[in-house]
Amino acid sequence: DEAKLPLSWHEELSKYSKGFIKDLFHFITYSYGSAWEDFYTPKELVMLLSELLKTDKVSKIYDPFNWIWNLLMWLWKEIWSNKVILYGQEINRTQWMISVMNLFINWYENALFSLWNTIFEPKFTDWNNLMKFDIVVSNIPFWMNLENVEKLRKDKYWRFWRWLPTKVRADWTCLTHIVESIKEETWIAGVIVPDYVLYRWVTEWNIRKTMVEENIIEAVISLPSNLFSWTSLATSIIIFNKGKKDDKILFIDASKYFEKQVKINKLTNIGIKIIVDIYNDFKSWNLKDVICNKYFSYIAEIDEVREKNFDLNIQLYVNNYEEENIITLDEITDDIILLDIEYIKSEEIVKERLIDLWIKK
Repeated sequence: DEAKLPLSWHEELSKYSKGFIKDLFHFITYSYGSAWEDFYTPKELVMLLSELLKTDKVSKIYDPFNWIWNLLMWLWKEIWSNKVILYGQEINRTQWMISVMNLFINWYENALFSLWNTIFEPKFTDWNNLMKFDIVVSNIPFWMNLENVEKLRKDKYWRFWRWLPTKVRADWTCLTHIVESIKEETWIAGVIVPDYVLYRWVTEWNIRKTMVEENIIEAVISLPSNLFSWTSLATSIIIFNKGKKDDKILFIDASKYFEKQVKINKLTNIGIKIIVDIYNDFKSWNLKDVICNKYFSYIAEIDEVREKNFDLNIQLYVNNYEEENIITLDEITDDIILLDIEYIKSEEIVKERLIDLWIKK
């Protein structure tokens, strides 16, 4: 019974040897073959998120759409210690099982991991309220559909007060849950999303508009396409910050920074560095350096986003094409005249040499 699966898993797995669990883990991953990659968030994106969200004052980190835990595990290894408690929830039983074994193999005991539908049954609560976290990080499901949408009207945590999602447009529903799970003040979330969430209309436009007006969207980072083995969709990272002190949104275009692999593209280390440097300059109010990167980044006022009808498409803000030299009609005419003169001179030289040759002959 899924409802009886324990959130605390380490005690149960400790009944078996670590070697047995490790062998079982490798057997399952081998059985999946190349499909195993479909459960992974690429390491380069994990490294990027770890740099963007890096902070010393963290006790609770949450991923509500956890896949196989590799995103949280890598972040923990990169920037956090054993004092941090990891929280995750996943709807797929196989991925949940793999995640539990992954945590056990890596000797991480400070983790609570639930198997259930995050949208309809969030398992991490504080009495009758939704639990709040210092950092929320996630790679949300793409093209997610919802059944029983009307049930969300009666959500006891009042998460969807901005707008109720439609059955086939659930991406911003995931983002809404993430935003509602962040602590107030200065805590943030970093979320990998498909690009279409930045500009799609109907219900999503209403939710996006409300969040822009709330001034909780801090940055939109455009990534290269085809970074995942299971989709060629272009993706972006949205940084949410409930402690913003200005009305600006940073846009970064890193879509050209990739290396072609056999099946997918890979975000380059240079791309990661450019993104992190620009974001850190923005956070430290070193706005001059950000503005100088005009082909990579742009700082938009909320009013400007409002004028663009709350469309967050990166191409509306960042000019990633170098300016071309504009040639006037007069310049073209002058060039033609010069070419004519050169042609006449060349023709005279040829005639003279032909005459010389005829005389000698």
